[in-house]
Amino acid sequence: MELNAAWRAALIRTLDVCADTFQLLFGTTGADDAPHLLEQIADMVPEDAAVSVAPPQGSLRRSTEYGRLLNALAPETENGLCGVLGAAYPGWIRYRNAALPGSTQQSLFDAWSQRHLPAGRAQLARQHFAADTDALIRLRDAYWASQNRFPVVMPGIGLSLVPEYVGPREACTAPMFALRDGRIAFDSEAPDRMARTATWFRDTGRAAARMLPGFVAPAARLLESRIIAERITVTGRIGSRAVVPVTPGNWYDDQVVARAAAAERDEAVWDAWSSAGSWTSFFGPAGKLARHVSHLVMVGDIELDVVVHARFDATEIAAVSQLLPKGVWPFMASRGRSVGPDLRMVPHPEGKLQFRLTTTAPQCWGVLVEFAA
Repeated sequence: MELNAAWRAALIRTLDVCADTFQLLFGTTGADDAPHLLEQIADMVPEDAAVSVAPPQGSLRRSTEYGRLLNALAPETENGLCGVLGAAYPGWIRYRNAALPGSTQQSLFDAWSQRHLPAGRAQLARQHFAADTDALIRLRDAYWASQNRFPVVMPGIGLSLVPEYVGPREACTAPMFALRDGRIAFDSEAPDRMARTATWFRDTGRAAARMLPGFVAPAARLLESRIIAERITVTGRIGSRAVVPVTPGNWYDDQVVARAAAAERDEAVWDAWSSAGSWTSFFGPAGKLARHVSHLVMVGDIELDVVVHARFDATEIAAVSQLLPKGVWPFMASRGRSVGPDLRMVPHPEGKLQFRLTTTAPQCWGVLVEFAA
């Protein structure tokens, strides 16, 4: 039985979430900067897998890819800018696409035209641009203005800029709804047919599970591998949950995204002079906007015991105790974080490893993923 898939299946039943869209996230246990972490999760492009780490290191970001999409699209109006600029038009597109946040489209065009066009022609081009009613100019300005709003310092990652989303900060204080039956009785050696229900599931089982806890010390890798290879049970209860919608702020226009997604073969929609991307790169099978986070799945009032059904000597138990701040499957902290005091080791009468997670604070254990098509 694939460990991660089976644990995901157990949570789907207990939390009553959709098996086709639920992505289980590891690495969120005990996050002491929950709002910042949730903002990163909301903005990530979900991996094409039913199990992932939050947020994936080096993961694609929805906001970044949306900005690239805006630069890949041709004007929505017949504004004649291409005709006004003639052979200089591709140079303007390259300059615009390479610009950093902080400038309006008009100021960018003014700077470019002054540098690259003769004086009289530059003045005419600037007047034409200022009178342009193309909606994409307004959308690019709204997008770039959002990029400086929410600087987030992420442990182990550094400064990251996240545009506004409705949902991440609200999730920390959202009303939690009591589960009718939140009992968990998970056994890694018990067969579970639901573990294979997600058609987009690509997790490879125990090999992937071994990489998730993040015990980075070389001396700990053998111990970690042994823990993952043994029978593991998780019992107890999850008392409440909330499924919180995630909505981009006013920097995002879902209509322009829908228009682009529906224009696979419409050359009028895509700017032939732009190298920012194509329909395939954004909406194809591996498209960077083909999936996005639609909801955060929050859980609370947790009382769970994890037992590793094998005997460990005193030296091994001491080593695990030292590694515990990083967590143990399936309760782990992401890079640069600690699971905190909610997870602790408790004595087991038979010398097995036993851990207990007890917390009332809400934690994000997964997301619902929405597909573009």
